[in-house]
Amino acid sequence: MSELADATTRGQTAADHLAAQIETMDEGDRLGTRKELSARLGIAAATLNEAIRLLQARGLVTLRPGPKGGIFAAKPGPLAQLGQSLAPLRDQPHHVEGALEVQQSLRSLAALDAVRQRTEQDVAALREQILLLAEAVADERAFAAALHGLDRTIAGISTNQILHTVYRGVLAYVEANGQRSASPASSAAERRRLLRIHQQLVDAIAEQDEAACRRILRALDR
Repeated sequence: MSELADATTRGQTAADHLAAQIETMDEGDRLGTRKELSARLGIAAATLNEAIRLLQARGLVTLRPGPKGGIFAAKPGPLAQLGQSLAPLRDQPHHVEGALEVQQSLRSLAALDAVRQRTEQDVAALREQILLLAEAVADERAFAAALHGLDRTIAGISTNQILHTVYRGVLAYVEANGQRSASPASSAAERRRLLRIHQQLVDAIAEQDEAACRRILRALDR
């Protein structure tokens, strides 16, 4: 009898089954070849290929060609684990309020890191994002998208990969659920206010003025 004889789903079920097996294995242990796994699990080659694709996305397997090759157990690094932890929160709007609180704290850390780390190329990219924000000030939805673009650009400056990964994940979650990066900018007056503050924030990053950056962030969080 196959190990998945009663399974009603295919690729995901096979991936979950193999993931549980990998938890008991050491990194580099051999799971088998595609042919061996298909026979052992009682699934079609296409189903196994989908399972392997899912496991690779989770960082749980590596593939090696050749006579002694096959599919081997892997252990995801800390950044991959962070991504896996954030992924299930996508498309769950009831977590938005908490995500916005986290975003606010991470935004400050990312902006202060950008002050210290920015290059002239980074500054040019930030200036371009500010131009896009200014062009979108008449349209609420376009303005929100431009604001997300600016946040992502600031996040990308950081050399702290943990901060970068977590912040980008939170931004993606907030954006996927249709929320604004700052307070809801439903009025043109509020969008103009946010534009001015973000212009000042980019100026502070460009000038590497940490005191000004902290002051602007406090104004942004009000």
